[in-house]
Amino acid sequence: MLVSTMRATRDTSQRRLQISELVRQHGSVQVTSLAKRFGVSMQTVRKDLRFLTERGVMARAYGGAIDSKVVGGPMAEAPYEAKRTSHLEEKRRIGQRAAAMVKPGDTIVIDSGTTGIALADALPNAEVTVVTNDFGVLSALAAKNHINIVMLGISWALFLGAMLTGVVVIGPLSDKVFHAGATGYGWLNGGWGVGAFLSTLYTSQLIAWIGARRSIAISMGALAICISVAPLSPMLAIAVVFFGIMGSARGVSGVAMNTSIMEMVPQHFMGRVQNTFYCAGTGLQIILGLIVGVVAEYNLVAGFAVIGIVYALAFVASSWPLKAPAPVTEPSPAD
Repeated sequence: MLVSTMRATRDTSQRRLQISELVRQHGSVQVTSLAKRFGVSMQTVRKDLRFLTERGVMARAYGGAIDSKVVGGPMAEAPYEAKRTSHLEEKRRIGQRAAAMVKPGDTIVIDSGTTGIALADALPNAEVTVVTNDFGVLSALAAKNHINIVMLGISWALFLGAMLTGVVVIGPLSDKVFHAGATGYGWLNGGWGVGAFLSTLYTSQLIAWIGARRSIAISMGALAICISVAPLSPMLAIAVVFFGIMGSARGVSGVAMNTSIMEMVPQHFMGRVQNTFYCAGTGLQIILGLIVGVVAEYNLVAGFAVIGIVYALAFVASSWPLKAPAPVTEPSPAD
């Protein structure tokens, strides 16, 4: 047992020494590649990186680690403003070369970044659909009236922020308006749940009939109206009905948004795009939660109205006139 423990300790020390050397040689390492190289689990590699980070050998980065000497040094990633004004000629040439490959009728995804903006600048004013999550790209394309722009995540982020903030006002609605306490809170949430369950019976047919985008717009409109009028209900039962409609709209919009994303975003972009949505939605939830809490303390109806306004903005974003983009397909190996 003692020999086995000593061997394991020696193996761990040797592995960490080799990882340190790899970081010094290459400037960075990735968890997945290290796990394959040493034949250990990714959890073990993460423990090694944490151990070496705590001793100043390296600094953790997304998916791995980088040399601690690089952090803040000449090899560190430059701030956005610095990147925006650096290598302008190279980015211009990249943008022109990429734009030359785009044909009328194409649908393309432009990720965030300064090189993506250079591509947007170089695109001709043709019948092309551009899917992006970058406001810099949006600005570069604003004057090109023949290009259809689909801003990813606006409706989703607004929807997530508003939906997650609803818990701030549901409790006070039950207590202050209907004087029903926890029982009323349960009925309101139960109404939402029943509506969400019933939406599974018709969501796919609705999306097939009117399309994902219109389904999202209708759902956001229903959420905006119902959340605004719910605190004005003369009795708890009517408010429960409104919450049922909202739950149903939430079910439709969730499926429709995912359907819309899968139609427009290539599979290899999916994780990054969804992560961006959730990050934006969570950030909005934090801000909106504070605002709604303060407003609802003085006027509960106004607190509900704030959430209704956010749903209304999601309605506008999802119903903004756009030509339907062609589905994006994954490139074949031959391409």
